[in-house]
Amino acid sequence: MYQYAKKILIVTAVMGLAGLGFASPVLADSGTSTSAVNQVFQSAKDALDNLLSAKDAGDVSDVTLRVSAFNQVLDLSTAEAKDFELKLLTVDKDADYNVWVKNSLDGLTNALVYYDSERQALASSSPTLDDIKSMASDFKTWRDKNYVPLLNQLQDFFLVRQEFSAIGTSEKRLNNIQSDLSTLNFSSKNQKAISGMLDAASSDIKGAKDLNNQAYQLFLKSDVEPLTATSTEATSTEATSTETVATSTSPSTSTATSTDTAESTSTPQIVSIKGLVGESLSKIKDAYQNFIDISNLVRKLLQQ
Repeated sequence: MYQYAKKILIVTAVMGLAGLGFASPVLADSGTSTSAVNQVFQSAKDALDNLLSAKDAGDVSDVTLRVSAFNQVLDLSTAEAKDFELKLLTVDKDADYNVWVKNSLDGLTNALVYYDSERQALASSSPTLDDIKSMASDFKTWRDKNYVPLLNQLQDFFLVRQEFSAIGTSEKRLNNIQSDLSTLNFSSKNQKAISGMLDAASSDIKGAKDLNNQAYQLFLKSDVEPLTATSTEATSTEATSTETVATSTSPSTSTATSTDTAESTSTPQIVSIKGLVGESLSKIKDAYQNFIDISNLVRKLLQQ
């Protein structure tokens, strides 16, 4: 009975480790929702580019096709903005980025209002071919200036958050593996090999967390702090109703800008949020490869 129970325990442990071979869905999940939104954005961009670059046929059917194409652009753009709006409304509240979330929601609301106004303008008139081309061109100009910068921030924000989720999952898996292995006995040589892979996986996860923390801090510095500074300055100016306060705060802002400029000149900034998250994800993949290697080794040892 004891030997049977022990065998069941070992098989269960091996099955748990072997399951790590299917780690790709977890890793893919770190970018799944963002990728879906990116596809919508790309579809809207492609539809808009096609609308602007299409050759004129000069007939009524051409105008009808252009109107239909522009409506498609508006529908895709609306779906994209609403998706981000829902994500922001349901995101965990954090004092670090609350001001940015509010500002982003305002930006998305403005975008949705603009899309509706364009849709209404299109439906309430009988546009000519030139009218459609002009509307599409103006839409592209507005989008590039007002929406794309916001989109880039949104993508960075959710990339960082999703990577933290992937890191948390990998930490849980590492703990589970260590717990399972604690019930198995191997030779000192094999135990050393397994411990080495566990240490490597642990180091990869720690490195991934450090990189993603850097990405998060970069996001706060580049996208959140400017909003916080603006909000603080506006509140201070309103409270005092004097130009003296604005004047007194101006030099420090100028000095900081000057310092930042000097630092960026002496030390070129080559990092980006997407780059840091990409490096972090690479380390998580390395950790999972160690998990798989451990699984393969344990299976082999138990079959001996």
